[in-house]
Amino acid sequence: MKGGNRRISKRSAELGGLKTFAFLTKITFTRYKDFFLLLFSSVLSAFAINLWFYLLLPHLSYNVGLNEVEIGTLMSIRKLVGFMFALVGGVLADKIGRRITCIIATLLLSIGILTLNFHFFLLIITAICLISAGMYIRSPVIKIFVAEKLPEKVMGKGLGLFFTITSLVSAIAPIVGGTIALYSYNVLFFTSFAVSIISALPLIALRETIKVRESGERLRGIKTSIRQLSIVLKDKTLVIYYFVWGVYAFLTEIPITFIPLYAAEVLKMSSVEIGTMFMLVSLASMASYIPGGALADRIGSINTLAFSLGMNIPLLMLLPLLDKWLFIAVYTLSAFIFMMHEAPETSFIVERTSLESRATAMSLLVMLIMPFSIPSPIIGGILWREYSPYALFTILAPALVVIALFRALIKPLKKKA
Repeated sequence: MKGGNRRISKRSAELGGLKTFAFLTKITFTRYKDFFLLLFSSVLSAFAINLWFYLLLPHLSYNVGLNEVEIGTLMSIRKLVGFMFALVGGVLADKIGRRITCIIATLLLSIGILTLNFHFFLLIITAICLISAGMYIRSPVIKIFVAEKLPEKVMGKGLGLFFTITSLVSAIAPIVGGTIALYSYNVLFFTSFAVSIISALPLIALRETIKVRESGERLRGIKTSIRQLSIVLKDKTLVIYYFVWGVYAFLTEIPITFIPLYAAEVLKMSSVEIGTMFMLVSLASMASYIPGGALADRIGSINTLAFSLGMNIPLLMLLPLLDKWLFIAVYTLSAFIFMMHEAPETSFIVERTSLESRATAMSLLVMLIMPFSIPSPIIGGILWREYSPYALFTILAPALVVIALFRALIKPLKKKA
């Protein structure tokens, strides 16, 4: 009898635990409903994009029949459009609201993905422009929207959860897309379109976080931004760092843009193998943040930046000498070492800026790097067509000189006694 009572008590405890968990989950979802809606939308959007993103260049070459110069031109157009709309996105979000901006961006992205099913060059250009506009408007605004939906006391954990889950989904998507592409690229793009459209539905249920700014408020905001910008640009060390990063991005984007095409045409990888490679690259990138931060604590931010960016170059230059599986292994290692720069870079900028100008300094880094890399894909396409695909990797040699100059010119701040 006592044994029966113990079993009943244990069963009651288990049911009580499940009810408590369900209750707490319900409370958590109710309290942070908008956060979870944004997370769900972002997970779907990230999955939709990464289904085909790394297979786009092989598709344009094999199925559409574009040559390397035409592909490079399309990729440069993508960067140019992205640069223009990255500037527009924040202004638009302040003018008409976060929610409607994200919905518009998602619709642009979805229409662009659907248009990839057509093989006419002008329609492909249209698709690339729509996709780039949607991605570069949506991404920064979503991040702001998520942060505004979280109380300050849980913002760090919430953002960590948001980026971890979306990164994991982004890592899984390429191998799923590669498997679908074995059957049909049209099915791949229609699947991505459907998922992208679904990702807009949670956005409809969101509540706006801001009132649309009046023109006077926007003008004051612009004046403040200009003032913070002038403060950042007075630091010669930061200006040197921006310039070095711009040249580095220009050189490295030449081969990196064409990695999927190189894998398909030179190494004869299947779509599943390409998807597997980029899944491993994404996972390696995620795993690099903590080691990067730990190394920066040990040898300093500047030394870690020089190591990360410098070691990435010989690894990339080694790639054309390797067979398929070694190529995947070394490219994954390259991604791991390169992404180790994220934590020390943030520390470096934080150390050199005031609280009021840090966001401006980080935004300026992105905005200045992008124009440098706009011509890189066209140059890569010309090098591939006029010389060979191996020429794309040879051109990386000057980047080693750039990193050496960076380490010589950039000095750590002297700590106050």
